[in-house]
Amino acid sequence: MKQSPYSYSPYRRVVAGQAFSLVGRWIANVAAGWLVMRLTDAAAGVGFLAVAMMIPGLVVAPFGGQLIDRVHLRLVATFVWGLVAVPSVILGTLSHYGRITPVVVYAMAALASIPTVIASSFASRLLTASVPDELERDSITKSSIPNSVARTVGAILGGALIGWVGIAITFWVVAVTAIGTGVIYATLPRAVWDRSREHIREDSAEDDAGEEGLREHSRSREDDGAIGDAEDPSAAQGSPAADAARPKVRQALEVPMVRIALYSAILFWLLVTPLQRLAAAVASAHNESANSVGALGAAAGLGAIIANPALRRMIDRGARAVRLMGSAVLIGGLALMACSIIGNFWYDIATFAVIGAAFELSSTTSQASLQRNTPTGASGRVNSIVVSASTGAAAVGAMVMSWLMDGIGLRWAIGIFGAIAISVGLHHALRTARLADQEI
Repeated sequence: MKQSPYSYSPYRRVVAGQAFSLVGRWIANVAAGWLVMRLTDAAAGVGFLAVAMMIPGLVVAPFGGQLIDRVHLRLVATFVWGLVAVPSVILGTLSHYGRITPVVVYAMAALASIPTVIASSFASRLLTASVPDELERDSITKSSIPNSVARTVGAILGGALIGWVGIAITFWVVAVTAIGTGVIYATLPRAVWDRSREHIREDSAEDDAGEEGLREHSRSREDDGAIGDAEDPSAAQGSPAADAARPKVRQALEVPMVRIALYSAILFWLLVTPLQRLAAAVASAHNESANSVGALGAAAGLGAIIANPALRRMIDRGARAVRLMGSAVLIGGLALMACSIIGNFWYDIATFAVIGAAFELSSTTSQASLQRNTPTGASGRVNSIVVSASTGAAAVGAMVMSWLMDGIGLRWAIGIFGAIAISVGLHHALRTARLADQEI
């Protein structure tokens, strides 16, 4: 009988650290969104907050990867989580003394996003490093439910804490969760950190070998006089030497299922996910409290928790990756369209739950498809590309949706995004139907 990753103590501790950090992050999301909505009384303010939370981290992400390759992992992980706590301490202190402004919130959100992105890359590396090689793929998928539970708990706590103890103490609680996460990771066995370092070196060596092979192939063609000659480019691209020499990331992005997974993730994050980022604006439209902002976020997490077992059964029975990925955008679009028609807060709760389920469907199928179809040695870098592209798409979508909310009304804005998501989801499913015989 195949062992579960949870039978390994280091894996359980990594998952616990990841969940603890997500609780803090969602408390921060609810608190920052509610605070900005109260200060600006504009959906665009919350949209700009989403951009501030995501874009700076994306800019720094490549440098963060280089940092991971060159430094003492345990020391830097601990230091990075300490940096995550600093903006929350500042926000809590300024809120306590009544000196908070929207600009300060945006600046602190941007500052927090930088170490958060670096810390997240550590966490994903540690998951696979905490189990034997044969359980590496399971180590990613098995962490999905704890992460969804953590998001749900964090959203509920965020709204509750604001009402119970105030916004200042809420931000200080976020700082405590960041420090606690750093302590959990710092006390992991040294063997986990050493294995993580080995994985990084292996990926780097394989990619370097691919790049060197491509340069060697180009030099050999130049020596043969092929460079500059009139020739058929497709023939050169399809030669065995060129295929073998091409770096693994480029090879991966030429695989149809990898491109579809990337395309599906971007579409979902661009058209469906933005509503989750604007939960404070949705709650404000109903004159609801911070608890309602937390309830919307919790509904999304609960939807993901409910969808996960059903999704697993579908995958086990041979459900097709393409159809599942396409249906996620379509389901999200239908939920958005219904939300735009029925202007009831309780239905908004249901909409967020459906979007959470669709998010689980999109992320799980895309991730599983990438794991199956990405060449060995390129999975880490390809996953980084997907995460970066999706996060950037969510920032753009949140900003555009928030502007529309202020300009033409909340329901009209949601309806426009829903209509686009439905049409794009249908087109995506039809266009990729020829690949539907590929199972996850």
